[in-house]
Amino acid sequence: MFSEFDITDGPVSLHVTTGPANGPPLVMWHGVGRKGVDFLPLVPALSMRWHVHLIDQRGHGSSGRAPGKYAVIDHLDDALTVINWLGRPAVHYGHSLGALVAASAAATRPELVQALILEDPPSATFLARLSDTAYYPTFVAMRRLAGHRRSVSEVARELGETIVPTTTGPAKLASLRDAAALRFIARCLADVDGEVFVLALEGHWLDGYDERAIWQGITCPTLLVRGDPSAGGMLPQDAAEMMALDIAELTRIDLQGVGHLVHGTATELAIRHVLNFLESL
Repeated sequence: MFSEFDITDGPVSLHVTTGPANGPPLVMWHGVGRKGVDFLPLVPALSMRWHVHLIDQRGHGSSGRAPGKYAVIDHLDDALTVINWLGRPAVHYGHSLGALVAASAAATRPELVQALILEDPPSATFLARLSDTAYYPTFVAMRRLAGHRRSVSEVARELGETIVPTTTGPAKLASLRDAAALRFIARCLADVDGEVFVLALEGHWLDGYDERAIWQGITCPTLLVRGDPSAGGMLPQDAAEMMALDIAELTRIDLQGVGHLVHGTATELAIRHVLNFLESL
């Protein structure tokens, strides 16, 4: 059985969906514009031997809003709230924004982070050229649609009409994302504060976040699952190589032809690599 509750003793109320206590805690941090249940494709496999906690990040889902406090480093306060609430070492799994949050938590409280799983974390070099990628117009559209009170199907259609650059020229987002995925994003956006996209769009998302110092501060076993930049992955080769030098115990998996949302578009691959890593701890 799964239950839902709020952690309220931090700077922002955090909504948690938690599974059966079948093992040690596994905390999961989603990407921008989504919410904790984004990880549901992985949960059946993970919850057999782990106590899964799906967190709605600040400004997302049923968690509290934090106007002016949506830089990546601001989310560290929430990760520390969860770490203190658990009071015992846990594995932290983050996708995209969530990977950056989990990494900073591991560097800050190494004694309470047993291991890390980083799914396609966006590097500083990638974010510096965000405006040249398909993510920029996508984030612009998501910001406009955030907090909507319209039908999911209507918002999904509008989001799908967004024109984004591709290697073969401009294309509609609907040609790159399947209809069910667009519906899920549309539903998530109804419960998102549009301000969460602003700093990323303005190039200030990583203000105060020193990725090299954070990587070098990670001492626990770490699995890096990297999407293919040619398919939309956010971690370029040179940044991945730098991570391998900086993180003391890094296991790196590069997935050819798989984009940024590994757990959603290559679920079986993600489960296989993640379970192998978890069973090695």
